[in-house]
Amino acid sequence: MATFASRPFVFIHIWKAAGTSVNRFLGGFLEKYRVVDSLARARASSWLDSFPNIGGHFLWEHVEDVAGRRATTAVVLRDPIERTLSHFMFNRQHAEAFPLQLGGQGSLHEALQRVIDRGSREQVCLLSNLQTSILAGYARGSPDPLERLAAARENLGRIDIVGATERLGEFRSALASGLERPDLPAMPHDNQTKIRLRKEDLPSATLGLLLEANRLDAELYRFATARIQERTVASPVSNGEAPRAASSESYGNRACVIESIHAEVKAGKVQVRSHLHAVDAGEYNAGFLVVDEAGITICGTNTAALGHGLQLRAGERRVLEFEIELKLARGRYTVYSEVVDEFSVCHRPLAGAALNVEHEADAGAGLCRPTVKLRQSGT
Repeated sequence: MATFASRPFVFIHIWKAAGTSVNRFLGGFLEKYRVVDSLARARASSWLDSFPNIGGHFLWEHVEDVAGRRATTAVVLRDPIERTLSHFMFNRQHAEAFPLQLGGQGSLHEALQRVIDRGSREQVCLLSNLQTSILAGYARGSPDPLERLAAARENLGRIDIVGATERLGEFRSALASGLERPDLPAMPHDNQTKIRLRKEDLPSATLGLLLEANRLDAELYRFATARIQERTVASPVSNGEAPRAASSESYGNRACVIESIHAEVKAGKVQVRSHLHAVDAGEYNAGFLVVDEAGITICGTNTAALGHGLQLRAGERRVLEFEIELKLARGRYTVYSEVVDEFSVCHRPLAGAALNVEHEADAGAGLCRPTVKLRQSGT
């Protein structure tokens, strides 16, 4: 069995698939292990320059340049029905953090029906084939489900250590062998959803929608568990670069697109301006994050959290101007943006707007609860 003790380590954390537990487990024995909340912010290759071992909500676009060559990569998948039910209830119980996601207070059946009715547009959805989307590469964006599944299987084959939430003991054994660490601690069970839905209790019609919405994930999960059964740790790739999926500087279903984002700081106030273009009519939620050089989020907000509706017509353009009273310390920051609709990521550029706080008049100690103002205008 191959060992990876001398290589950097990257763990791909998939929502509601034991990622929090695995991150805490890895942090218990890997030196300089850093959990990076780096979704759409930075590639694993750049983080590995500072931290030899990292984990976080990485997309395939973020890890494809190190998979199987520079770093050991690992991922844990989960039975797609259990994962989707857990994700739905987790977001429902934290509705203040996800104000437009998962259909508000509607039922699971209603939410799934809307997902299915939207068809091929649902490529980036929390309730539908999320694991396939992450491993296929959001940016590939193929409308053909079989192409996305094939890409996910191909990329899964390049990941060194594959586990399953339902078989964490085998995942722990694979880590111990591959990393030459026979004395690994017990694996915790963190971030459990308090109120759970059981598939056994679902009406047959709802269960049918759930299965239909996650048929790609079901195939991927069967492929992964077969691989776990045969060989938990994959053989390292030969010299030379393995085939890579097409990459992009953004991802999402592009129902609404962020055409540009600009940020500047003046006298202790950060101004963020986003230009949106709605390809499809709908109700959207757009926001931003201010992140420092270490990847730590300083602040962030969105239109829904501020109580602003964002109803756009097909073809309409809208300018959002956020003004934040935020006395940042001197240094370099990046402002990232995102626009979502009820279920999906519509557009999230992987690059952000630079924000350099250089002058003393613009700097300060920082505020824990920044005041934000928002103006909207058409273009």
